[in-house]
Amino acid sequence: MKFAIVMLLVVSASAHAGGIVFEHHAGARQPVHEAALQRLLEELERGRELVARPTAVGALLGIAVAAPVVAGAARDPRIEVGVRAYLDGRYDQAIAPLAAAIADAHAHPQVLVAHAKARSAVRDALIALALSYQRRDSGGDRAHALETMHELIRSYQDQISLRAEYGPDAEALFREALAVLQARGTGRLAINSDDSALPIYIDERVRPLDIALPPGTYRVLAGNRRFEVTVEPGGTTLLPLRTGASSAFTVSERWVGFAGVPRRVAVEYARELVGPLQQDVIVLVGEQLWQGAPALMATVFDKDDPSVARTYLALLDARAEARVVALARVVRGVAASDPLVIDADASAAVSVPVPSQLDEETEATSPRPAPTAATRSTHYVLAGGLGVVGVIGGALALRFAGEASDAAQRLDTVCAVRCSQVQAEALVEANHGARRNAFVAGSVSALAFAGGAALLWYARQPHLTVTPRSDGATVSYSGRF
Repeated sequence: MKFAIVMLLVVSASAHAGGIVFEHHAGARQPVHEAALQRLLEELERGRELVARPTAVGALLGIAVAAPVVAGAARDPRIEVGVRAYLDGRYDQAIAPLAAAIADAHAHPQVLVAHAKARSAVRDALIALALSYQRRDSGGDRAHALETMHELIRSYQDQISLRAEYGPDAEALFREALAVLQARGTGRLAINSDDSALPIYIDERVRPLDIALPPGTYRVLAGNRRFEVTVEPGGTTLLPLRTGASSAFTVSERWVGFAGVPRRVAVEYARELVGPLQQDVIVLVGEQLWQGAPALMATVFDKDDPSVARTYLALLDARAEARVVALARVVRGVAASDPLVIDADASAAVSVPVPSQLDEETEATSPRPAPTAATRSTHYVLAGGLGVVGVIGGALALRFAGEASDAAQRLDTVCAVRCSQVQAEALVEANHGARRNAFVAGSVSALAFAGGAALLWYARQPHLTVTPRSDGATVSYSGRF
């Protein structure tokens, strides 16, 4: 069975424990009970101690997906509209499109890296936005103007020449913003990557991976991952980039988590990702079979001592909705126990290993579900293929049997009167060879037919469960009579 595991790393926050929710899949992300899994995540997030939505998890970690570069992405018409409105003195109409275009561009740094014109257009948008705030001068516009200019300085420090293009007011605003940044001092950003070939950009520019920078938030693009890191004056911000974690970790609009690695590896990757958040507890939630029935399993671990764990299950039966809600309450600590939730550790019928004991083999020996509609279709195709092999093998067996019969008849005809030893041996060898080939082809045909029949039977058994083990496999069948 391909497990869909959700990992909750609960971090300390004031007097209450908070948490981050990750999915974990030992293989590809193919949860069988997607609706129940999503329902559990909703209930886990209900108390606001846990963050489960993919966008919220990414925002908390400062990580987002960098969208792929698409044709025409370098041209954002909102920038042209906003700059034209600024030049015409329509500052109210300039601010909204410029701010939206800049936010979208920063959310998709691969476009800015791939297209110099797109990066130059964002530079113009930042200048026009800062000057629109300055000239509208309403409410907090002065602060917004300086903040926008700070972003311009951090991202385009060596590409700023405002007096010639925008006049003395723009140059004065730039100098004022630069003086404010310089008065705050600098901090360091240290990126530690274990892959020297991984392309890394800081605010869409190639810079040293250990660099002193003005304080503020910076975008780091590493491969197809976008990180937002904050540099504080006088401090050092560390960003470790591990190749394994990067390849296994996914952030998308649908889900955030790990795929293709065992649980113990996912735990280590997740601990690395949320290390600065001082996680206290790790909870793994996923699909599991309980006495042949589907269930959601939640195992709660102590971060400092993973061997101390507690496992709970909610059966996905007719009362699945109530059981999932109860499971979430137990995991969140709202209830110590619930009659709808199975305490697996209190039952002798199951033994769930802790992450420190899990390895590749343990993940592979988890119970597998009966074939789904998709897998049954594949089984039917394979069975048909084996049937074709059986037919071909049978035809070859008949052909070789005919050749053996012909060789025997020729031997009788030729040697009935007189034949040499060489002639007789050649005919005997031809007979033996044809008989041998007929036996092999017939055996292959029989095995192919038997395999196809077994595969068809297996595909039609919705209650058959195969559980691989290190010393073999266990096959169980359940049904109603």
